Amino acid sequence: IKAYEGVEDEAKFSSSSFEEYIKVKLEECGKHIKFIKKNIIDDQYKGCVLEIGSGNGKLLFRLEEEGMLQQGIGYELAGSRTQFAKKLGKHLNSTKVSNINGNFLSISPQGDKYDLVIGVDIVIPLISPLSETAENDWLRVIKSLLKKNGWLILELQDFENTLKMIQLSGGELRIWKEFHASDPWQYGLDTYSIHGKDIVWDKTFIKRDLPLEKSSFTNILRPYARDEIRDLLESAGFDKVQIFDYWSEPGDTEREEYIVIARQGN
Repeated sequence: IKAYEGVEDEAKFSSSSFEEYIKVKLEECGKHIKFIKKNIIDDQYKGCVLEIGSGNGKLLFRLEEEGMLQQGIGYELAGSRTQFAKKLGKHLNSTKVSNINGNFLSISPQGDKYDLVIGVDIVIPLISPLSETAENDWLRVIKSLLKKNGWLILELQDFENTLKMIQLSGGELRIWKEFHASDPWQYGLDTYSIHGKDIVWDKTFIKRDLPLEKSSFTNILRPYARDEIRDLLESAGFDKVQIFDYWSEPGDTEREEYIVIARQGN
């Protein structure tokens, strides 16, 4: 698995660009906050949250700002993003969020239990292709981390249209995109191909300022059709599985993404 090492390197930000960047990132979490308030918060929710692939920690920090967090733990593989998250936490005077540079699959099942485990930005599809047991591993660990009646939120991507476009493009699909002006990277090039039942996703980032620099890495992702993830979660003992096309309004997810929630079964 390739972590986003260097993507949020503190050295690439001036004080003013840092301020603008974090403002944008925290605002992006508004849709998640609305969704969690509507679909997750109940009398049993005590505000203990673990995020898988927490990146710069923006969602946990936003939950804290909204008074929806008692304890927040974020696991992130990229050292640069973990350092960025710690800097952001100090900037925001956070007291309830801890950012850990590590693999959540190594968490002891005898440790703390959580009201909510969340994995956005298609982190689970990155884990499943790692080995023949990886899918069962993340299911087992997540179930061990959740309290009774605790909730799981996953953001997934079915890649249905992408798979068709790869085939129509002769086995390789290339898509350019431009990032928000606050981002130190100006352009991104996504190149997709198929490997068995998984997708190989080559990502290249091009820096905004001179001298031009680029960063690239390759990820392998497991597409999950909606019926497939429902069956997988129910077979693992989750109940109340629900699937949503968007967080708070149509168009607030990336292309081919959707959200699934599931409750820890009795």
